[in-house]
Amino acid sequence: MITIMAFSITRARQAYKFIMSEPASRRPADSRYPARICRTLDIAGYATDLYKTTSRQTDKLPDYPFKLTDFERQMPFRKSSVRIYLSLIPYFFAAVYFVKDKVTHGRALASMRALVDANNGLFRDYPAHYLFDRQEEKLTFWRPDDLLLRWSYTFDLGNNVFPSQHVSFSVFCALALYHSGYRRSGNFLLLWSLLFSASILPVKQHFQADLVAGLVLATKVLRENHLKPENPMGADGIRREAAKLYQNLLSGNYSPEPEAKQDLIKEIDPQVIKSMENFRRLNPFDGIYADIIEDTLALIRRL
Repeated sequence: MITIMAFSITRARQAYKFIMSEPASRRPADSRYPARICRTLDIAGYATDLYKTTSRQTDKLPDYPFKLTDFERQMPFRKSSVRIYLSLIPYFFAAVYFVKDKVTHGRALASMRALVDANNGLFRDYPAHYLFDRQEEKLTFWRPDDLLLRWSYTFDLGNNVFPSQHVSFSVFCALALYHSGYRRSGNFLLLWSLLFSASILPVKQHFQADLVAGLVLATKVLRENHLKPENPMGADGIRREAAKLYQNLLSGNYSPEPEAKQDLIKEIDPQVIKSMENFRRLNPFDGIYADIIEDTLALIRRL
């Protein structure tokens, strides 16, 4: 686990540096779409690395904590559902493509890292895929004739866990876009993700518990990384306050004299400092303002 986490963090840092550097050749002046396509490919490659790190050996699997419910036993296997199930692939590209600005792109990477860590760190050793094969009922759907479905089972081998990463990723992407200001895109992807989430049951890739846990995990990570703590000042207000405070600290108002320090400390609103710290945590790639906020907080800590 430690090796996997170290590898993932290293790949995340490499992805951050590569994406945020964005050389001139990747920023055509005549169109915004080529740059967005490049970012889509960047984050897709990053996600592929994350997927590889989640694979595990399947020779020693612990017992799954849940059992089949009557509803799951009675639900018929529907081969057509695999098309919806595999729509996660174009869904993922669509979700990243809708992100137009670099700040939201950086937050998406950071939040995806948190989502993968939460899933793997807590639940990655619980198999869901294999329990169906071990049921006493010997369910008849397990050896499908459909080549596409058989390929999906093979591709997922060793990676289906509790909770469902498919559900948590798809729902998280939709909600994150919605709360980042992309309301129309977020609503569209949310409907898509809910349809996709429902497909994991007739495809027999997960249990109901996996689906519900995926929804809970997605909303929890969203709340901790996007919605909490809220900054009533807003992003622009925080940037303005940080720039003004930074200028005051460097324009002679910052003095080693004890009296000058006390006067300056009284003028600094604690809520502004808290908002700046929260903003720095949620928006680590906010260009020059990220450096200004970092330097301002460093100067304040020296007072």
